[in-house]
Amino acid sequence: MLNKRKYERLKVSATITLCKKGLFRKGVPIRIHITNISKGGAQVISAVPFNKNDRVMLTCQSRDKLTSIDLAGKIAWTKPVTIKNKPLILVGIQFSSARDKDFEQVATMLIANLT
Repeated sequence: MLNKRKYERLKVSATITLCKKGLFRKGVPIRIHITNISKGGAQVISAVPFNKNDRVMLTCQSRDKLTSIDLAGKIAWTKPVTIKNKPLILVGIQFSSARDKDFEQVATMLIANLT
C-alpha cells in the first residue's frame, strides 16, 4: 500500500487541549488524547464530536506547565470508534501553518510526556 502522507508521523500518547475556534475567540478547551502528530497534522481521540472543517487550536503544554505552544488547524475527518466499550471519535486535524520551530517544540513536549 502506498503511503500518501506528506510528512512522517510521530507516534505519541498524551493528553492535550483542543479548542474549537469561534469568529472572535478560542472556544471552550476540551481535554483530548493525541495518538500521532506530524508537521502536517495530528490524530486525536475525543469524546466530543467535531464537524469536518471546524477550525481548532491544539495546545500542548510542557510537563512543568511553564511553556505552551498553540497549533492552528481544521478538522480533516472524523470516525466513530469504540475503545474499552466507550463510544469515542477518532479525529484527523490538518494544521494551517505549523512553523518548524513550533512543531519541533510540540514534538519535544509530547516525547517528554512518554518518558
